[in-house]
Amino acid sequence: MQHFFLSHYFFNPSMGRIKVSTLFSANNGHHYTLPLVNKPNTHKDHFPSSVLKCFRRFICGRKVDGGSRTKEEEKVYSWLYTLAQSEKNLVFEYVRSTERGLSFTEAERRLRENGPNVPLEYSFPSLWNLLWNALFHPFNMILIILSSLSFIARDYPNGFIMLILVFISVILRFCLEHRSSKAAMKLSEFLRCPIKVQRCAGRIEQKELIVQVDHMDVVPGDIVIFEPGDLFPGDIRLLSSKHLVVSQASLTGESWTTDKAGDVREDHNTPLLDLKNICFMGTNVVSVSSALNPQMLPLIINTCLAKGAVAMAKDRCIVKSLTSIREMGSMDILCIDKTGTLTMNHAILVNHLDCRGLPREKVLRYAFLNSYFKAEQKYPLDDAILAHVYSNGFKFQPSKWKKIDEIPFDFIRRRVSVMLETDDRHSRFFGRFMVTKGALLEVIKVCSFIENFDKDEISTFSSNDYQRILNLTEELSNEGLRVIAVAIKKVEMQQTCETSNGSKRHDYDFERDMIFLGFITFFDPPKDSAKEALWCLAEKGVKAKVLTGDSLSLTTRICREVGISTTHVITGPELEELDQETFHETVKRATVLARLTPSQKLRVVQSLQTKGNHVVGFLGDGVNDSLALDAAHVSISVDSGVAIAKDMADIILLEKDLNVLVAGVEHGRLTFGNTMKYLKMSVIANLGSIISLLIATLFLKYEPLTSRQLLTQNFIYSLGQIVIPWDKMDEEYLNTPHKWSVRGLPMFILWNGPVCILCDVATLLFLWFYCKAYDDMKFFHSAWFIEGLLMQTLIVHLMRTEKIPFIQDIASWPVIFSTLVISTIGIAIPFTPIGRVMGFTLIPLSYFGFLFVIFMGYFTIGQVVKRLYILVYKRWL
Repeated sequence: MQHFFLSHYFFNPSMGRIKVSTLFSANNGHHYTLPLVNKPNTHKDHFPSSVLKCFRRFICGRKVDGGSRTKEEEKVYSWLYTLAQSEKNLVFEYVRSTERGLSFTEAERRLRENGPNVPLEYSFPSLWNLLWNALFHPFNMILIILSSLSFIARDYPNGFIMLILVFISVILRFCLEHRSSKAAMKLSEFLRCPIKVQRCAGRIEQKELIVQVDHMDVVPGDIVIFEPGDLFPGDIRLLSSKHLVVSQASLTGESWTTDKAGDVREDHNTPLLDLKNICFMGTNVVSVSSALNPQMLPLIINTCLAKGAVAMAKDRCIVKSLTSIREMGSMDILCIDKTGTLTMNHAILVNHLDCRGLPREKVLRYAFLNSYFKAEQKYPLDDAILAHVYSNGFKFQPSKWKKIDEIPFDFIRRRVSVMLETDDRHSRFFGRFMVTKGALLEVIKVCSFIENFDKDEISTFSSNDYQRILNLTEELSNEGLRVIAVAIKKVEMQQTCETSNGSKRHDYDFERDMIFLGFITFFDPPKDSAKEALWCLAEKGVKAKVLTGDSLSLTTRICREVGISTTHVITGPELEELDQETFHETVKRATVLARLTPSQKLRVVQSLQTKGNHVVGFLGDGVNDSLALDAAHVSISVDSGVAIAKDMADIILLEKDLNVLVAGVEHGRLTFGNTMKYLKMSVIANLGSIISLLIATLFLKYEPLTSRQLLTQNFIYSLGQIVIPWDKMDEEYLNTPHKWSVRGLPMFILWNGPVCILCDVATLLFLWFYCKAYDDMKFFHSAWFIEGLLMQTLIVHLMRTEKIPFIQDIASWPVIFSTLVISTIGIAIPFTPIGRVMGFTLIPLSYFGFLFVIFMGYFTIGQVVKRLYILVYKRWL
């Protein structure tokens, strides 16, 4: 039984369930109440802020249970400790609720009074927040400081130019992030986190009803039922619990879990986070076991990421972390579970067999009773059993049975047991039974006997029986069927989960010496779209590895049907036998890894990351996937997944379809490619410009460009780079994963930088010897300004593709348009009054003929260097 009690919630007994009830008390000056909603409350009778908010304030340097606290924080602490020390009945009085729960009318009233349960931390940023974040970027701060220094030095044009750069960067980032936020906000309407609550109904005779509401509709005083993987939507006080393990990593930052129990009373000396009967908002139920600086770089990166987020939003993907888009483009291994990803996640019961493969109704009867009475999270297999019994007219009369206790499912035992009894003495099933259902090998572990239906006798479980069962299940799995085993044991009527002195018995006191009955077989058909999606991912260089807890034979059969290689397969128990080096080598080769525990999934992901040097994505939706999701570079979940999986995920799919991931990979690579495109060509252009200026300074008696002219040139060039996120990438680039290489950038500069410098030096020599510009400062400034601006503008087209620019590949229309506009502005400035103010003069048309020749030479030499670089390093961007 799980009974929790919150400073908004408390739990009520229910075999195998976690129940939480929100606390609500009168504003009487003696008892403090705590809100579900961490936002300003306009009502007179309001709660202090959630303890989660207090913890986050303490992160900045204050102790959790020490140091000075505000009055509001002191109220929160006092309220929590009051609840932790109170009896259950007093707790109900504090929250103005009953063991039956709130009525529907009262719940609606409290929802109107307190508002929806939406903490501020989960709200979307306001316009002011977006503007603040856009303005206070480190690069913007640098430009603002430089601008201030320019104003102090009375170099007003330079100061204004840098401020204009900051202004454009801030406005563009603000607009794009606002657009991305709106798209995510719209998609979030589809994202729901359902919570089971207990309400009471009826005017004459009140009955307890379990209903499912959205987490926003949970109110103080509600009795809430939780299952493994769920997040607590408020601070709770446990009334009762069983095998409750909670992760408090969101508050403490520590990865380990903590045990919680409702049948204890705390004292005021216990540290807050160590309170056994208090769980906190945002924590979750685990189970029995979570100068060369490219000035526009921040703008380009943020624009690329925001554009990718908007594009993925159209494909029904909620992007929680923008950087995950870039990581998805680098991803070369995708780890997926079988159920619901490769299959329809819609199990159909096929048969109920004894140990010899013959249909037996008794096997189905006890499997049904187990699924019917289990109170923990019901899985698709339970639904399939219940649906099969009801639709085929079986009359197993569950009303004649009474549930005594339950040992819930976990991912170590991989089975669930319920203790039932019936007093129908006319039935041959009279008495008290332990009924166990779960993974075949885990059920066999606790069986000492086997029922032989042909002889109507129970015999000792022998090695021959074991081998016959394994052979039979192997055949069933090869047919694409999933197999779970059923076992029972007659229990003495006086036996319960408690000893005579009231202490808890261990699970293994009951799950042993059981009688093996048989199997239940299911069919979960593979998805039609899975094979096509996996093929597309493979074409794009993303290898799929299946990490599942299911049997190896069944997983192998499904993988073959969807096109995943099954040459190298292994199971979790076999992995445990390997030494460290062999483990890493095996994980690297294997494509199918079955019968894995959550910790083994984590080890596999970490092995691929550290030893394999792969960028790993993980797609999971269960509580058993939370460890691997947290470790993966790209963590992906689905809207139908458990709360903890969605909380860990960087990307949430509103449709459980691998084809959505294919589109996500393309968006990620486009984002990564455009970012690298800007970074490399910007560094090359800036480095070439600086070195060329130094060389020209040695030749001339004056500076090649004044600071005002240089900043204007840089400003106009930077405007043209804004459209880079809207550029396209070569198909060949999108079909290959790419990772950032720290060593790659210096080598790229060494190869390509000299080409720019060579072009600038040729221009310098032309102006020096042919135009005799060394005596005409204004002419040299004008000619050098135009050449430098056109060079930095046209370099985009050489760097953006592996192909020959303008011949084999043409940039997107925004880039073409930007090139034409910026080039026109740069050429026209010396011929305008603005040019005269800046110290420019008229340029003869013959100079532009020279520029055409020099740029043709630049593109020719640059293309040759590009091909040689690709030949050596096998990549370009």
